[in-house]
Amino acid sequence: MTLTIRQRIKLRVALFKNCCAGVAAVEFAYLLPVLIMMTYGVIEASRAVMMHKRFQRSVAMVGDLVAREETIGDSASTAKAQMDGIMKAAEHIMRPYDISSLKVGVTAVQADPNNASITKVAWSYPYKSYPVLACNATKAMPASGMITKGNSAILVEAEYIYKPILTNLVPGFKLSMQWKDQIAHAPRSRCPDYAGKNCTC
Repeated sequence: MTLTIRQRIKLRVALFKNCCAGVAAVEFAYLLPVLIMMTYGVIEASRAVMMHKRFQRSVAMVGDLVAREETIGDSASTAKAQMDGIMKAAEHIMRPYDISSLKVGVTAVQADPNNASITKVAWSYPYKSYPVLACNATKAMPASGMITKGNSAILVEAEYIYKPILTNLVPGFKLSMQWKDQIAHAPRSRCPDYAGKNCTC
């Protein structure tokens, strides 16, 4: 039996419609981008949580170490060297993650003997150009009631720029997030003496 061209085309179309070969491959091709994004999302989310915890831990550690000191250097150079050492310890906590964007500012704040709401800078230390206020400038505490009349506090402020993995893997993919943290510590005894100035300007 000889088939006409039209019958042959209809037969071929029917065979093609009923053929199931390669369906799994096509379905997998549709699902692959979704699976890749889900996998990346799980990895990136856990990485971000771990990095953020290390960032917060490093900021808290800086405040705790400074608050333990009674004297930080007897001159500007030795005080800076001692603070730089504390910052190196904070960087070690952030390892193995990138630390190039970590910036920290440490400020010793003193309250007025007659009014606890009036707080001024006794001394400040910037790490990697973090903007800190000059000595004797007014510096508010993160919340009211954190300091009493005539007492002092160590205020640590930090920022870190978080970059996802795809930032380094995909050309043109630029996405980052700036994290900020702030913590206040009460000195163990009094305002730590910085650079031999007895915590005064």
